[in-house]
Amino acid sequence: MIGNPVLVWISYVLGDSNRSDPDMLNRIWFWLIALGVFYGAGKAGYQAFVGVEPDPNGVVTPPAEILSQAGQNLTTAAIEAAELSVEICLGIAGTMILWLGILQVAKDAGLVDSLARALRPLMRWLFPEVPDDHPAQGAMLMNMSANILGLDNAATPFGLKAMTELQELNDDKETATNSMAMFLAINTSSVTLIPM
Repeated sequence: MIGNPVLVWISYVLGDSNRSDPDMLNRIWFWLIALGVFYGAGKAGYQAFVGVEPDPNGVVTPPAEILSQAGQNLTTAAIEAAELSVEICLGIAGTMILWLGILQVAKDAGLVDSLARALRPLMRWLFPEVPDDHPAQGAMLMNMSANILGLDNAATPFGLKAMTELQELNDDKETATNSMAMFLAINTSSVTLIPM
């Protein structure tokens, strides 16, 4: 059976979808970047040779200058994007370090254990696979508390820590457990009392 030609081409480019392929994400990124470069080159070529219009003084910009300007614009955009990504990473790293430090202080002070004991019936009902007093419960509680208070950046490191702890309880490391799926659903819904 011959399907949609675009889907056939995509399945050919990306590989067989019936098997687990560790290089799948690499192929997707390669083709996203390649298509972006081809599109940019095509757009610059079109502007240089077809879409040339004179400026108000009647001077027509040569195609080589248009292509050169397109290359300069691409380089400038790439450098600005790299700077922005470094700023975002440093900001997120600082936030994660701060809130994971606060979590450690709360654990050492016994606050997380007290909160876990108070909410143990609810946690046992939501996450029956997680044993009482497991570190995953504290991280999940801190994540949910941060979400309820509208502290999204604070909730992220707690969520990552909770998933790491839940993965330690997982027998099949390739498949998420029911507790992991439930936590993801709760975390994604992000119940917030104080929206920011």
